Amino acid sequence: MPQETAGGLRWLGVALGHARNWDVFIASSLPGLGGASAPLAKAARELAEQQHVHIHHLLEGARYRALMGELAIWSGERLWRDPGRIQPWDKDARKVAQALVQRGRAKVAKRVRLLNLSRPGTLHRLRIAVKQERYLREFFGAAGRLPVLSDAQDLLGALHDSHVARGLLRTLQDYLPAHAAELAFLEGLLAGRMEHSMSPACRFARRKL
Repeated sequence: MPQETAGGLRWLGVALGHARNWDVFIASSLPGLGGASAPLAKAARELAEQQHVHIHHLLEGARYRALMGELAIWSGERLWRDPGRIQPWDKDARKVAQALVQRGRAKVAKRVRLLNLSRPGTLHRLRIAVKQERYLREFFGAAGRLPVLSDAQDLLGALHDSHVARGLLRTLQDYLPAHAAELAFLEGLLAGRMEHSMSPACRFARRKL
């Protein structure tokens, strides 16, 4: 894929990710902490709505239209295939599927080996690898590890959402300085839950993945 197109997809993913983070924060993270005061909840909804408006404008913009056009050409003209690199085994879809699934599993195994509780980013990278292997298996019908991958994705996803929620609570401090104590309390709750959950998540990954 051309670098400009790949960069466009990353740009779109980041924008959608910001909106998704606020939606999860409102629908799941705050209720999971026992709720929030009315001003805090109102400010969170307003910031989420700002993200929704931003996405709406983005989807109507020239950059998004150009990106969709690039993807249509790239896919429709089969530019993802390089005739000079096609090998005989590439013509067997079963072998291609098997190779991709094996590659996905190898990436998960590598991320498990690199797990380090003092580096929370290693759990995040494992979550991404788990998600990729799961989607590969679902796409190609290789169901063998799907249950354990699904459980791992849920476990690691909850940790990731808690990490994101802590950052959003800090963002809210700029909007609600009078509620600094409440925000600090909620962030402390999240920090405690994350610390409590990280060791079991690592044990699960090392035993099951």
